[in-house]
Amino acid sequence: ILVKRDDLTGLALGGNKIRKLEMLLAEALDAGADAVVTCGSMQSNHCRCTAAAARKLGLECGLVLWEGRHNELTGNLLLDHLFGAVVERHPPEAVKRRDELMAALATRWKRPYIVPYGGSSALGAAAYVWGYQELLEQLGNRGGTLICVTSSGATHAGLAVGEALLRGPAVVGVSIGDRLVEVRPRVGRLAAETMELVGEGQTGFVVTVLGDYQGGGYGVPTRAGLDAIALLARTEGLLLDPVYTGKAMAALIDRARLRQLRQPVIFLHSGGVPALFAYAEELTL
Repeated sequence: ILVKRDDLTGLALGGNKIRKLEMLLAEALDAGADAVVTCGSMQSNHCRCTAAAARKLGLECGLVLWEGRHNELTGNLLLDHLFGAVVERHPPEAVKRRDELMAALATRWKRPYIVPYGGSSALGAAAYVWGYQELLEQLGNRGGTLICVTSSGATHAGLAVGEALLRGPAVVGVSIGDRLVEVRPRVGRLAAETMELVGEGQTGFVVTVLGDYQGGGYGVPTRAGLDAIALLARTEGLLLDPVYTGKAMAALIDRARLRQLRQPVIFLHSGGVPALFAYAEELTL
């Protein structure tokens, strides 16, 4: 099992969002933005990375956050404040009004740029087309299976386009929150938009998503995910998180035991380690 360490992408404790933000914030700078606004859960990795990247580029940052299981000032939320983001806290149902709330917060600045939820747009996903190419160069163009988290969809979509264009490892996403009937169309739509953006006429791509490992939904740890976190920590010194990578690793372990994965098996570590501290109670049970 190989691990693609996108948890070490070099800014604010890393993660897959950094690749997307390279694309999205370049567009913001080209547009002359003075601030960026985005949204997420109270322990959002995306929001933490956006706040850090914005500050590094000299931009203000506004965050629309909705409450969930862990709303304490720790983990990613603590880092949001450390980076000086303007944080608006909302009840859980605010997720349904996120676009409206971001637009309202954006009026604080003269030239705001709104980063979509999760950085999930064709432009954000394009970062992972090149991420897939980078992986192929590291692997020496071998086949195999690439396991990734699937949530807002852009990472998986970009990888799926990369697979279609470059014919490397088969991409298998693991849903960590939503049902397959929601996830597959979302990833498929983003993949189609990304294929169009990168200038390739090809339209054929494969979207494979496993839907047996999300448990109680987004942000709700599973027993298998917590066990995977403990296993990797105690055998490899590798830290996973309860929301994303713990569930994805649990899927990898399960499918490997069933011998359902073509080798080599590559695990995309998409980051999320700051959330460990918010989930201390679950992790110590």
